[in-house]
Amino acid sequence: MARNYLDPMIRAAVSVPQDRLPLMADIANRLASEENGEAWHAHLAACLRGGLLVVNVEPASPVPAKFIARDHFKIGTGGRVEAKIYSLGDNFQNWFLDAAEEITTPVKLQFITLESGMFDKKDVIADKLGGVAMAITSLQDLYAKLEQQPRGPQSPDGDLLTNGQVNIFYIPQAVKMLTGNCFRYLNRAGQLIIEEVGDSQYLFEINGQWYVLRAVGVGWDGDGWYVNASPVGAPNRWRAGDRVFSRKAGVERSVA
Repeated sequence: MARNYLDPMIRAAVSVPQDRLPLMADIANRLASEENGEAWHAHLAACLRGGLLVVNVEPASPVPAKFIARDHFKIGTGGRVEAKIYSLGDNFQNWFLDAAEEITTPVKLQFITLESGMFDKKDVIADKLGGVAMAITSLQDLYAKLEQQPRGPQSPDGDLLTNGQVNIFYIPQAVKMLTGNCFRYLNRAGQLIIEEVGDSQYLFEINGQWYVLRAVGVGWDGDGWYVNASPVGAPNRWRAGDRVFSRKAGVERSVA
């Protein structure tokens, strides 16, 4: 008497999860094919006899983690860790809020306190810091300092001044290089902006990406931190008592 395979097949089909039924139907159709049903039967039978096929898949290369500026520099925060930011200047928003930096190993920044009024180019960057390469910091560096003093004077002591003086960071903005000393970028409104630097040393390339150096000023105004930015070499003058952060050892050393 011929063995009845239909009943157990129906019972098995009933217990198959619904999302796998299309595959089961596809297998049945292939086995029923007059053209190559025998070949599919032999192939599937061999697979079943051999057990599950284990495929060694190379793990995907990890995507470098990014420091996304807009996820950190947010007005109105102020939890236990997030910095309480009261104001973000238009220049800072247009130049940096869409920036994404590759996360790097934290560094201990150094600082100097200006003993007299000084300008960016000659006084601070050239004379005090020793040039552009030593002046460069990053958005990550800046935010790490804010995290250490999220509520300004109400936080444990840190390196950032909270007495009305300005904390200065020289941070590169990613741009597209044009001809000469000209460059372009898109602002937050999506408008194309073209600028020119007076001194080519402040427009430089790192690993195929062009940058222009900007001066970022941070201070505490009683309601929170403000973060502004200006072109290096702008006519405004830093005051005596303002503090400049860099990766160069200065008159005073950072302790954190």
